[in-house]
Amino acid sequence: MMNTPIQTLPELEKNEVEEQEVSYREEESGNQDLKFTGAISGELERNLVIGVLIGFQDDCTPLVEFEENETGRAVSARSTVRLTYGDTGSEVALAFDRGDHTKPIILGRLLSEVLDRSKTVPTVKGGEQLIFAAKKEIVLDCGNASITLTHAGKIIIRGNYVVSHSTGVNRIRGGSVQIN
Repeated sequence: MMNTPIQTLPELEKNEVEEQEVSYREEESGNQDLKFTGAISGELERNLVIGVLIGFQDDCTPLVEFEENETGRAVSARSTVRLTYGDTGSEVALAFDRGDHTKPIILGRLLSEVLDRSKTVPTVKGGEQLIFAAKKEIVLDCGNASITLTHAGKIIIRGNYVVSHSTGVNRIRGGSVQIN
C-alpha cells in the first residue's frame, strides 16, 4: 500500500487563514440565520455552485451543467443523495473534488417548496398513537378494499367482504340507519 501525504489547503500552509468565526443572529421576525465568515465563507463561495441535473448516462451516472463548466458539454457527477429520472431539470447544489470543476459532487436538489403538502406524513405521538393528517382526504387502499376519510366527515368503507367483530356491544348509530 502506498503512503500518500495528507493534502492541506494552500491558505493553511501559508498561515494566512482569517479567524474562523461563526456568528448567530435572530432577526425580529424570528428567523434564525447562520453567518459564516473567514476561511469557511471563502471556501463555500469558491466551491459551492448551483447547476442543473440534465440527465443520466447509460450506467446511471448523473450528468450536470453549471456556469463555471468550461468543457462545453455535460459533466458526469457523483452524488451524496439518491436521484431519479423525475429529478431531471432540477437545480442541484454542487461541490467539487479538490476544487476540480471536472469532478462535481451533487450535494442535493434545490427545492421550490420544502414541505410537500400533497403527501401525508404519519406523525407518532409518544410512541402510542400514529396520526395521519390531510386537508382533503385520506385513502387506505389495498386491492379491492379501501377506507376513505373526507374533510366533510364522511367515512367510506368498500370491499368484497366486510366483517365487523366485537367481543362487546357492536353499535350502529346515526341520524338515520339503513340496512340493505
